[in-house]
Amino acid sequence: MDAKKGKTRKESTPIKVRVTPEEKAAIAAKADAHSLSASSYLRRLGLALPVESTIDQRAILDLVKIGGSAVSSKCGLDSFALCCHP
Repeated sequence: MDAKKGKTRKESTPIKVRVTPEEKAAIAAKADAHSLSASSYLRRLGLALPVESTIDQRAILDLVKIGGSAVSSKCGLDSFALCCHP
């Protein structure tokens, strides 16, 4: 998932963190809300990287595709209006 991981997970070293069951559930819920594993979520927080949802990224790409079409259509209409109706 992480673009800059240089090592495979087998070559990495685990970090053990003690949390209460409530904290573990909260971390899992927040990670899930971002479509990330708890490890990836905590890694990003610990390294001060943006915590972006993969679903959000897909939605943004879809909107760009749709928006690009809408902008092209709108620009075409604006150009027509300027050309024919100065």
